[in-house]
Amino acid sequence: MSDMNKAIDSFFNRLIEQPDLLPQTHWDPKWPSPCIQGKPEQAGEVCRWLPVKREQPASFDNVENAIELAIHVDVKQLYQNYYSNIIPAQFGGLALDLIQPWNDEDFEGLQENLIGHVLMKKRLNQSITLFIGCIDDDTIVSVENDTGRVVKERVGCEPASVLADSLVEFVSQLRLRS
Repeated sequence: MSDMNKAIDSFFNRLIEQPDLLPQTHWDPKWPSPCIQGKPEQAGEVCRWLPVKREQPASFDNVENAIELAIHVDVKQLYQNYYSNIIPAQFGGLALDLIQPWNDEDFEGLQENLIGHVLMKKRLNQSITLFIGCIDDDTIVSVENDTGRVVKERVGCEPASVLADSLVEFVSQLRLRS
C-alpha cells in the first residue's frame, strides 16, 4: 500500500471513529450516497453520514485522455478510494473544505471540473495544478501536478504559497474542523 493510501485511510478512519464531530446533512433521495447512515424517511430530513471506502478505486483514465496528461498519482488516490461529503478541515491555522465525491455522479462532475481547471491553466500558460479543497469563493488548495506540492492559489492565478511538500504530508496533518 502506498504512503498516500495509508495517509488517506488513516485520515478517514479518524473521522469514522468520531462520527458525532462530522456535520450532518439533509437527505435528498435524488442524490443518494452510500455515506448516509440509517434510513431517512423523507426528503430534507437531517441525517448522519460517514465516509465509505469504495470496493474498487475509481478510474481517472478518461480525464488523463481528455487533458493528455498523467494526473499526479497522489491526487488520484485522494479522490478514487472513498465516497464522502465535503469535509470541513483544518491544516495548521488554515480552515478549508476538503473536496470528496459523494456518489458516482458527483465523481463524474468532479472529473469534469478537474478537466476544466487544467484546460484553464493550459490556456493561461500556467503550471498545472489540481484542486483538492476550497478556502473561500476564489481561493483553493491544489496540488502541483509536476512536483506534488500542496499549494494555495487564487482561481486563475499561479500558486501563491506552498502549504506542504507533498499530499501525504498535507493529509497527515489535516484535522476535522468543528
